[in-house]
Amino acid sequence: MGEWYAVAAMRPARSTLGAILVIAVGLLPLVPIVAFGPPGLGHDLDFHHAHVRAFADAVADGAGYPSWAAPMNGGYGAPSFRFYPPLGWALAAACGALTGDTMSGFFVAAAIASVLGAVALYRLLRRDVGRVPALLGVAIFVVSPYAILDLYYRFAWAEYCAIQWMPAIVLALRRQLERPGGWRAVALAACTCGLVATHVVTALTFGPLLVLAVGYEALRRRSWRTVVAGALPAAFGLAAAAPLLLPIVIEGGLVHLEHITASRHGQVGRNFLFRDEQTLGFTASYFKNTVEFAALAQLAVVVGAAAALALRRRLTGGVVALVVAAIAHLYLSTAWSAPVWRWFPWLGTVQFPWRLLGALGFLCAWLVAAAAGGTPIPGRSRRLARACALGVPLVAVVAFSLDAVRTSLAPDEPWLINVREQPRPTSVVTREYLPKAVEVGNLMELVDYDPERRTVAIAGEARFEWIVWTGQHRRARVRVDSDVAHVVLPIFRYAGWKATIDGAPVAIDGPNAMALIEVAVPRGEHVLDVRDTGGTARRVGWWIALAAIGVGGLLAFARRGPGRVSPAARPFFVGRARLVPLGVAAALVAAPIVAPLPPIRPPIVVVTGAALRADHAAFNGYARPTTPNLSFLCGHEGIVIRRAYTPVPDPAAAADELFAASGLVQRFRDAGYSIGAFLGTDLLASRPALAAALPGARVPESGRRTPDAEVIARAMLWLRAEGDRPTFLWVHLADSGGPWLAGDDGFVSPPGPRVAPDAIPESLRIRDAAGRIVTDLSIYRDRYDDVLVRTDRTLGRFLTDLYRTHRYDAAAVAVVGLAGIDLGDGPTPLVQGASLHESQTAVMCMLKLPGARHGGEAIFGAPVDVRWLAPTFTELLPGAAREARSLVRLLESPDERWAVEVRSPDGAVVDRVFDDVKVRWTRGADPAVLRRNVLPPWEEPWTGPLPDVATRALDGRR
Repeated sequence: MGEWYAVAAMRPARSTLGAILVIAVGLLPLVPIVAFGPPGLGHDLDFHHAHVRAFADAVADGAGYPSWAAPMNGGYGAPSFRFYPPLGWALAAACGALTGDTMSGFFVAAAIASVLGAVALYRLLRRDVGRVPALLGVAIFVVSPYAILDLYYRFAWAEYCAIQWMPAIVLALRRQLERPGGWRAVALAACTCGLVATHVVTALTFGPLLVLAVGYEALRRRSWRTVVAGALPAAFGLAAAAPLLLPIVIEGGLVHLEHITASRHGQVGRNFLFRDEQTLGFTASYFKNTVEFAALAQLAVVVGAAAALALRRRLTGGVVALVVAAIAHLYLSTAWSAPVWRWFPWLGTVQFPWRLLGALGFLCAWLVAAAAGGTPIPGRSRRLARACALGVPLVAVVAFSLDAVRTSLAPDEPWLINVREQPRPTSVVTREYLPKAVEVGNLMELVDYDPERRTVAIAGEARFEWIVWTGQHRRARVRVDSDVAHVVLPIFRYAGWKATIDGAPVAIDGPNAMALIEVAVPRGEHVLDVRDTGGTARRVGWWIALAAIGVGGLLAFARRGPGRVSPAARPFFVGRARLVPLGVAAALVAAPIVAPLPPIRPPIVVVTGAALRADHAAFNGYARPTTPNLSFLCGHEGIVIRRAYTPVPDPAAAADELFAASGLVQRFRDAGYSIGAFLGTDLLASRPALAAALPGARVPESGRRTPDAEVIARAMLWLRAEGDRPTFLWVHLADSGGPWLAGDDGFVSPPGPRVAPDAIPESLRIRDAAGRIVTDLSIYRDRYDDVLVRTDRTLGRFLTDLYRTHRYDAAAVAVVGLAGIDLGDGPTPLVQGASLHESQTAVMCMLKLPGARHGGEAIFGAPVDVRWLAPTFTELLPGAAREARSLVRLLESPDERWAVEVRSPDGAVVDRVFDDVKVRWTRGADPAVLRRNVLPPWEEPWTGPLPDVATRALDGRR
């Protein structure tokens, strides 16, 4: 690989000053932290902080390489260490143990990783370009824009550490190809294993570059032994990483990874730079714009270095290959490469196209060092070449990096976490690596777990004395006085967990709905032992790793001599041959134009409710936990419309406006979609236009209601039968609109105002034990909240099934109310559609776009008509233009407002009645929960007492 720059090889003498300079340059990214204190860090900080703490605790408990992260998912655990590479966490945990603080451990570990990367790059470059150009390349590398974003903006800890492996791998590969065998092969295998054990996604993005480098060298040397010399140690390195890779491959179907592995359905397109393949699934964000600026800065580096090399007549084959590789990385980060990702679906595991910018920073540093190194050239082009090689790249990189650091140091930046003011949690409630046995929609139901109690439930008479309680191992003395006691432990069931009673294996499966470990203990005194064994895949991986280390060590020891020099290199990519890589790049760009692929048609799911009031939703700030599943959805990837209004406070009329009058259903039918409609009550009988638009709708008999669970079950059977065909599904749930039956009380309020029995509709009447009609409105409000909880639970099951059938990530999902109901806070208690009071017109509305990860974004100030969901969904059709009333426009332009028109059932129209009215939702929700699940960081949560009535009249008489 010495032909890259066509510079005479030189081996400068080692010097202490050079070592000091390299270390100083390697520490440049940490200077702002030393000078100004800890910065604000990105949204990944809590995830990595909690896992580093969990890793350190597990190691302290005796687990050398833990496989279970006990504090995750609210304390019920997750197999995070089986899927997420642990080397970065291990380094941070070790440094945290030395400093006594996890955050300080992160910064010390970052300094170590940066210095090691700088040293490896310096040793790679100095032989070809000399010390000063090599130091310049190191400086460009350590402050490369994407690395700075990883450290200061995203705090993508594992990826930042993985980027520092790139110079070491190329250095080991270069030495192995020059003189194969011996400890050079061991070094290449160790570096390969280290990269995989640090960040698998970076290994996937950087691996093709190494493959191309080995192929280039094989062609240049005319020797296929070069391929073997490079591939064999890398294969041993991958085998040494088998304890991590095998669980990923074998156990991937046991956990929810759809939001990663299904990213090609929408998330890849959302994260393209400069333009998005599909408009929906993207909203303007500070981070997205910042990544685009980072790509532009690195493009300036590539152009400047290439221009300097051209002026200095140093465009050798190796340099051309470097330039083409850099441009290819930029190309794959943009939307123009969308067909490439779809031609090769397995590339979707890379997750984000712009992750290629990490390898691009390494290529930029190499090119700058090449442009600045070598013998000086005479003539006027000398100054121009120096300006191209040094001026443009340095200005672009340094300016961007300084701006990124300056932004992260500002304590009031809303999208960053200020580590100086906020303590980090020890546990993260997340669905990362959530076992598939657990229904995703029910995760929020687990928050009642008390870590001090250490059991969830005991059926039978039993007493426990816990002897050992660690994240990987639980042991207790149990005395059971009944025939048998069923013990439910706060641990998710997952492969690798084993239980024994007095040393004899017992089953851990149980009927509990949350898929927790359940053990049946017989009568008497016993010793119950539950431990994580790592699973079969992890054990097989260890055997493969030990075999690879043993065989590789024997081969290295057998060839520990100087080794045979590889064949002499010949000129390659010279003259007209330089056109070959350029022609390949041009063909890659032209291929999407010549042979475009059909566009993606995502599934559309619209779930409506008969009486879904906005101010009784927990994600809107309601004090009661009425919507745990929807709150979970909104807090992670949904968009909440806080002021959504039905066009008519009557479910049938509103559905007619949304699906038929807007032409929404017809547009999707014309586009080749299969149309399905499953309704809990017959909304079509009085709406001939709606019935004509949905000729195959499944509705109950007139005057009857179908339970929500049955409606959802029929809808899911229809989706499964449709297979991979594009689908448009409407599901209407009617339980929240009544009847409300007497039964166990989930919520109980103090007595409230009363209403005349005759004023209560027959379908909503609740009777006491004596058969009398209940007239206390507080009971009706409690019963409404109880039914709302059941509706939310049904939606949780529905979303879980979308996950299981691999539709959720690709789909656009909306949950919207078609009308509200007066619960005694308006002029017509317990009536729908009788007035334009806010209790009947303000409805729930949340939206999940295909592949989107909005994390609790909300449209706050602008009032929204639920009919605007129609143009929002229409934008998803192939070739559709931006619609005038799309909600995406409100997300991108929050100050934009449109007139909302609400009509009463008798035809009276009130125009712009919401312009000067602030919707006052019920207050009193936990501010921490609101901040995490609903509100963006810059929106203050509600405070103050909980009022009884939280609405105001919006009728046309005022």
